[in-house]
Amino acid sequence: MKKLLLIMGFVFCILSIEAQPEKIISKPEWLINGYTEGYEGNDFDFEDNEAYFTSEYTSEELFRSRYSFNEQNRMTYINLLDIEKNLLCLANETVCVLYDETQNKPFFMGYWSLRGMEKISLFKPSDFSASSELKEGAITYSAGNLASFDLKTPWVEGVPGNGIGETISFYIAEKYLYLFSGYISYDKPYLYEQNARPKKIKITITDKGNSQEFIFDLVDTPNPQTLEFPDRMYGDATLEILDVYPGTKYQDTCIHAILGKVY
Repeated sequence: MKKLLLIMGFVFCILSIEAQPEKIISKPEWLINGYTEGYEGNDFDFEDNEAYFTSEYTSEELFRSRYSFNEQNRMTYINLLDIEKNLLCLANETVCVLYDETQNKPFFMGYWSLRGMEKISLFKPSDFSASSELKEGAITYSAGNLASFDLKTPWVEGVPGNGIGETISFYIAEKYLYLFSGYISYDKPYLYEQNARPKKIKITITDKGNSQEFIFDLVDTPNPQTLEFPDRMYGDATLEILDVYPGTKYQDTCIHAILGKVY
């Protein structure tokens, strides 16, 4: 990682404001329908101070537990008190991704309703390219990592400084994007604040020679932030970093993942 130096068409401007996971999940009967491999068809239901993990197909209750929340370095953990399991939770009012201590892949991914889940679009690694990528020995923090929700595999820009002006390119056919900022680690949550995170971005969408620009002010959070466009957009998209939240130790600006929703 780069060490921190001690030197401090149409345009739409949009402010991203997201509630914290504990305020969302604590709503009565908040249900998440999972769609990731190994958990497809399972539901997480948070109700009456208990969490239920249930098979949608057999209605079998896989586990239930009382739960509480714990925050470390802006990361929210759900403590399942009765089964002694802690889940790293990245969530907003529509999307939820949960991780446990056993693997870097998500333990569970879900959407607040089955209908909404049907409109989710998962990108492929080949969908993304970037103006630069950080290489550390045999590891490359490539743009293709943006399609993966695995922990410790963000896209990281690879130029000196905080990466202002660096870009990510991809094709868009969505009305919404969900952007997960920062370096996300289950067992090293401090890496989120040690690395830089995007604070302001510009997304330029070009289709048939016509371009539109959208500027988003981002909250400093690892939870998914909703980037909403006026309508479903089609074209070649370029995401440019305009400003960052500086890291406390490293200058690298990290983005964990990007997810799409058609409408």
